[in-house]
Amino acid sequence: MNTDIFLFYLLLHILGDYYLQSERLAGSKRNKYPAVLLHSLIYALPFFASLAFMHPSSSLVNSLVFLIILHVCIDTAKFLFHRLGKCKESTLYLADQTVHLISLAGVATLLIPAPLAPASWLTGLLNSSNYFPETILTWAVSILILAKPSNITIKHIISRLGKKEETPRNNAGAMIGTLERYIMIILLSLGQFGALALVMAAKSISRYEMLKDKDFAEYYLLGTLLSILIVLVVWLLLFF
Repeated sequence: MNTDIFLFYLLLHILGDYYLQSERLAGSKRNKYPAVLLHSLIYALPFFASLAFMHPSSSLVNSLVFLIILHVCIDTAKFLFHRLGKCKESTLYLADQTVHLISLAGVATLLIPAPLAPASWLTGLLNSSNYFPETILTWAVSILILAKPSNITIKHIISRLGKKEETPRNNAGAMIGTLERYIMIILLSLGQFGALALVMAAKSISRYEMLKDKDFAEYYLLGTLLSILIVLVVWLLLFF
């Protein structure tokens, strides 16, 4: 599998499926198929917009169109499972994203599009040839994954505990989690593994009184461990 191409596909998927999808639209997709189609149109925007920054070879265009069609099919299947009402929302979410990742990897492996090359105007600005720096893609994907996608994934997993979600007024927890993951990935990239303990200690001290509540302590511990696990997985998969 071409790593650059997979990271490029993953970047577009994250933008379209997370950052360009509001909570309201995500909720409407559960019981309104027009919302699924609207999301698919919005999802396609970064894919087509990327052609302004990359050399639009026929193989690249075909692969992007194919991924958009796959996305519509996957989301349609998810909508039908929602209608059946036999699967938990968290299960459908995890299955949906797993299938998406497999489809991205499959297209990057089987279709074998031409190597990525920036558009001519961008090549001049970057003062480079036919090479799109993997480092830029790696850090861009990492930064995006460790924010909204991670928060949503953790929320779906811990929802099985029956803990109430944070209210908008107390939504600082999601921002703290995002900053915590950013600090950890930077420390890992610098080889400062011991400093990770300081991050965890600082977070625990700030919630010391709340940790006396057993239910919250379990919720907090699971969320923290999931956050650490996501950072480690991203670091091992994207930086090695």
